Amino acid sequence: MRKKQLDEQPVNPYSPENFKVAQVKEKFAGLRFYVHGGDRRIREVIDMAEILSFLLCMRCGLPGKLRDEKAGLGWDLTLCDPHYKAEKKRLSKRLGKLLRVK
Repeated sequence: MRKKQLDEQPVNPYSPENFKVAQVKEKFAGLRFYVHGGDRRIREVIDMAEILSFLLCMRCGLPGKLRDEKAGLGWDLTLCDPHYKAEKKRLSKRLGKLLRVK
């Protein structure tokens, strides 16, 4: 049996050489996390964060719901009730301004 050399160390999937975050963004009302490297444990943590992002308000972190009624503007958001009401009010004002422009 060959002796393990001193310079042979186990690969650490969490080291900067073996794990890189490529991109984190919000898409279709949820978190999207793109990485290079890592292992099954990292993927499980990322999967859990992506699932939770559809259940928690993106503004405050309290329990929220997927809202896809953005006045026909094509955006989906995960918001709690108070932030959803504020967003609807903000969009109503914005839409009113857009309709008044000649």
